[in-house]
Amino acid sequence: MESIMALNTFLLNLRVTAKRVFAILFFPLVLAIVFPRLVAGSEKVPSALPALKEEKVKEQMKLTLGRSALPEGLDPEKLDYLLSKGGMVIIDEMIEEIPWLISAGIPVNANINEVWQVISNFGGNSEWVPSCKSVVVTNRGDSIYDLDFTLGFKFIFVPLYVRYSVRHYDQPPFRTDWFGLGGDIEKTYGWFQNIPVGEERTLFFYTVWTLPGSGLLKRMYERYPFLDVGIGMSAATVYTRKLKDRVELLKEQGKLAGEPEVKPSIQPLNKDEELRVMQLLSSKGPVLLFEEIEGKGRMGISSWITIDAPRSKVFDEITDYLSYEYFMPMVSKIKLLEMKEERALVECKHDVKFVLFSARPKYVLEYRFLKPERITWTAIKGDKYVVNGSWELFPIEGGEKTLACYRNTYDVSSLGFMVRTIMKVIPEGQLAVNSYVTQKTIRDIRDWIEIPSDMKQRLKEIKDKKRRVKQWNVWTDELRKERLERR
Repeated sequence: MESIMALNTFLLNLRVTAKRVFAILFFPLVLAIVFPRLVAGSEKVPSALPALKEEKVKEQMKLTLGRSALPEGLDPEKLDYLLSKGGMVIIDEMIEEIPWLISAGIPVNANINEVWQVISNFGGNSEWVPSCKSVVVTNRGDSIYDLDFTLGFKFIFVPLYVRYSVRHYDQPPFRTDWFGLGGDIEKTYGWFQNIPVGEERTLFFYTVWTLPGSGLLKRMYERYPFLDVGIGMSAATVYTRKLKDRVELLKEQGKLAGEPEVKPSIQPLNKDEELRVMQLLSSKGPVLLFEEIEGKGRMGISSWITIDAPRSKVFDEITDYLSYEYFMPMVSKIKLLEMKEERALVECKHDVKFVLFSARPKYVLEYRFLKPERITWTAIKGDKYVVNGSWELFPIEGGEKTLACYRNTYDVSSLGFMVRTIMKVIPEGQLAVNSYVTQKTIRDIRDWIEIPSDMKQRLKEIKDKKRRVKQWNVWTDELRKERLERR
């Protein structure tokens, strides 16, 4: 838990150099590259190309067509209460063709047709979608469009451009699917999905997977493998929030063809209902819920995941802090200052590298145990960016598996003047980094618990850290394949 948390804290101890400023300014470029439908400043134009047959396009989009961001059997109105706190990210790891799909969801106070008006208004997107300069939209058939994008950025007064193409198949007002046609993004799959909950409220989901095509981005992915999920998550969370703001603003101004905004009455869930919803959602991978917390710069994130082990084993593995350095690559040293039945003090040292940044944070956490269902902790010395957190463990499937909830509270105001200044320019950066760190923590913990004990021992015997990290990545990939086979 603490090792991945270090990625959140890397900004605290940075020495700001020219290279590090470059990395900060480069973030918006990397973020925007992965938006698969950034459309703006262009009308639909007649096609000089032959019309495409719908059957052919459906075959090209077979990876996404028919999929939903939500699992079967989930009542959207029950999910609405959880989403209303600040949004959600779902990571689907159970797809054979690609390693993951990121789905970000948010409730929009508008009906499904009003949300569709904004999604499908190509010429209006330049007013609210970041960095999109132009798009050529070519009609290739009934509800089939080829979109050629140009994204533009200024990096230290030097203009930079990203160009790529996608093909869309619209199914108004519920969804539009796409796949990539090439360019600076080599491959991309995804869809926008509208789910009505009541007459004047819609759950909007953005689902995406991308593979970079440009040499620079490819090299970055090879050197920093975490960027694939991290950037996809960043793009999805930012887009959903931008779309919500856009729709609700236009509705407030009376510019959408619908009724004036009606504030919804959202029914809260009891604890059993919440656990049932989260069990369904986390059946394919981790789920993140966001919550705005009173207090400047504070954000709460809850991450849920299903672990294939009894609750008592999960508790014991999470509290085996000395093992963290074997499967969490950023940990350089863990020291137990105190370990009792109900309490522990743990000193953590890290060696964190993130693109051109590096940091070596050190802090002490105080843990409190309520075995086997709950672990809480508070930072009492050193970095206070991550204020506090907890694990809650719930037995499911007759006690053979565990539904785990990992909660963290983040305080960006503690990171100093430079960081606060950066976040004013790039406010989505806080959400993107915190989201990535949280899901990475819970996935690593799950995988460590589920790998066989002999593999854990072999990992501990590897002295070279690079070899150990490489072996860990191989085994976690094998675990994902085994989960796919068991389905």
